[in-house]
Amino acid sequence: MALLPFQPRSMVSSPSCHFKLVLLVCVAFLSKCASVSHSSKIPSAHVGGSPPAMDAIEQRMFGFLKQPPSKSSNAPKIENLPPQLRGSAPSPPRFASVQSEAEAAQAAIQKMKTGICACKWIDSTTSTKPIGVGVEGKCAPRNALCGFCMNAAYAAYWNPEQDTCAQYMNGAKTVCNEVAKGAMKAGKEIGYMYEMYGPQFGASTVWCRDNGCCLAMEGPETK
Repeated sequence: MALLPFQPRSMVSSPSCHFKLVLLVCVAFLSKCASVSHSSKIPSAHVGGSPPAMDAIEQRMFGFLKQPPSKSSNAPKIENLPPQLRGSAPSPPRFASVQSEAEAAQAAIQKMKTGICACKWIDSTTSTKPIGVGVEGKCAPRNALCGFCMNAAYAAYWNPEQDTCAQYMNGAKTVCNEVAKGAMKAGKEIGYMYEMYGPQFGASTVWCRDNGCCLAMEGPETK
């Protein structure tokens, strides 16, 4: 009320002036109380107890942070995705694939060597059954086995897609196919022989002789 002596007497004596003055003092007092209350509100939120409720503006700005996570997800399940989006298991290393192919090739060659090319055709022939078990596709004369083998080994390098047994029938075709299953795996070794010794070396003959389908040059075997 220190301002009263400095105002004109006409304003002080007026009832409306008294009302305005009281109103100004009340507004100033409430403003000071609000600032004090606001400054003391901030640390109280960090002291033990529940935090104060958010006002309307805070609710609009930060209300989503208070919402609990939804239990149901709209994300599609992996089994419902198309195959191209599901992903796949990692491919095996290249060296593992090459190793397995080499092992499969060696297994086929070994089966040919100890199987069809080791049979003794002449042991099953008689005067009344000269073809022996050859009619059943279980064996053949040594020169026939050698021919089947050389044709397939040659094609393994020069034309791997060729069917070298297409011209045969019945038991002969069966025997040829059994030989070709191993000899068609000879492409890599045949190529190595060509590079080392040249195309006149007779790589297919040497390979088939080493794997038991052709007679050894110095051997006395005639079966």
